[in-house]
Amino acid sequence: MKTNWPTKKLGDVCEKITDGSHFSPVSTEKGKPYVTVRDISWLGKIDLEHSKRISEESYSELVRNGCKPEKGDLLYSKDGTVGKLALVHNESDFVVLSSLAILTPSKYLDQKYLYYAMQSPEFSDHALHSKTGAAIKRVVLKTIKTFEITLPPLVDQKRIVKVLEEKLGKIKETIQLRNDAIADTEKILSSKLSEIFTEGKEKGWEEHKIIEICEKPQYGFTAPSTPEAVGPKMLRITDIQNNNVNWDKVPYCVCNDVSKYKLVSGDIVFARTGATVGKSFLITESPDNAIYASYLIRLRTKSSHVSPEFLYYFFQSNNYWDQISEQAVGGAQPNVNGTKLANLELLLPDLKTQEKIIKELDELRARVAELRALQNDQLADLKSLERAYLHEAFNGELA
Repeated sequence: MKTNWPTKKLGDVCEKITDGSHFSPVSTEKGKPYVTVRDISWLGKIDLEHSKRISEESYSELVRNGCKPEKGDLLYSKDGTVGKLALVHNESDFVVLSSLAILTPSKYLDQKYLYYAMQSPEFSDHALHSKTGAAIKRVVLKTIKTFEITLPPLVDQKRIVKVLEEKLGKIKETIQLRNDAIADTEKILSSKLSEIFTEGKEKGWEEHKIIEICEKPQYGFTAPSTPEAVGPKMLRITDIQNNNVNWDKVPYCVCNDVSKYKLVSGDIVFARTGATVGKSFLITESPDNAIYASYLIRLRTKSSHVSPEFLYYFFQSNNYWDQISEQAVGGAQPNVNGTKLANLELLLPDLKTQEKIIKELDELRARVAELRALQNDQLADLKSLERAYLHEAFNGELA
């Protein structure tokens, strides 16, 4: 039954809403941890074991500046990957950067009630969309403070939390299992590729460098893009999503040397910078006179003894990723440039064997795509159910 509980602005029922440090302190091997968005999981866990460290001096300065959360505070990721939440259960010895907001509930607001309220569709709609309805990638403190939260008496807040923990606990457990299944699905193709190239080594496949079977890797064209049809389409890294390109949305540019940068079927392009560095895309069809932008590298086969499709599958293998990774602080970081691509080594069977392997991998990839789609649909249903419970809870409709 719907109640008539009052609503209050979040800024009025929190003792403080602030954020962390607005500068990045220098990391050290030892010292105190500082937490960023990446250290918080979507399940609300704070990973201090793998977080970076700062000196005691920097830590003390950030504590003085109010960047240290206390027990009972909430952390909300408001910049970059927006929407992560974590509750600080124990006395903390870490500080946070400005990408995280720190919320300290008042005595009138149960910390777990606030935690669930900030997961509700109402808070998401308020925080994650602009007035025009467009999704945004950054939430300012003012937006968080002006959210109107339903505020029942504390005894009812605790009752709602108890009901939500019972209902959402089972859903979150199922969501985690579904996420694990999706992660396992993503490993199917790479596992098969490892098996194929391991067997190839045992069968004595010939070893080649990329430069022996491909033209010299070429960087793309540098020019501003425009939605106006002033010249050729210009493919950018951001136009490649989920191993697909919507050519209708690819912008145009002015280019006086289209033949040099023109994409044709069988070309493979690589992201050489950004979050997707090292990832490749096989051109199977493209508009006439489509070219590629400067943050992409093009590779084109020159030998009739290698199939572009087989080569593309090699670029999805662990063997490829191992070769382009360089050991750095924090783990192996992929690094791609023309020279590195040209000197990569791969095992190459005869063309007939390549075609057989391509057919097998195409069929496997199609099955994986179907399984992934089914799992994503199931995950979406679970999240819809989760949002429905939260909507009921903060509209006074939860039994």
